Amino acid sequence: MKKGIQLLLVTGLLLVTHTGWAQSSQSEGLTVVENGNVGIGTTSPGSKLAIFKDFGHGYSGTIARIGGKSWWDVGDEERLDLGFNRIASVYEGSSRWGLRFYTYENTDFSTGTLVLAMRGNGNVGIG
Repeated sequence: MKKGIQLLLVTGLLLVTHTGWAQSSQSEGLTVVENGNVGIGTTSPGSKLAIFKDFGHGYSGTIARIGGKSWWDVGDEERLDLGFNRIASVYEGSSRWGLRFYTYENTDFSTGTLVLAMRGNGNVGIG
């Protein structure tokens, strides 16, 4: 395989890139699975759009996730992860959404601090 792009049609669409001759030198580019979910950097997107990044040094994860739910429970969120920060649109119930801003100490988003919250009723909390 030469350097370049390869399209694979199996049960969806997989676009991979190659950096050399070996099959092991390929990496996932763009994936479209049967249910219409699209992944960039992942072959198994769990939402309508999932963008995955390898940050290096053993850290990797989803940096953006959009859609994928047909109903919402209170506390469910759509989010955009930007480096060590997250912006989340949070369902509060009664067709009302809030917005939250978090900072994180690591890229697995396990230890975060809520720094700003805007409720769907207009209330704002800092810290």
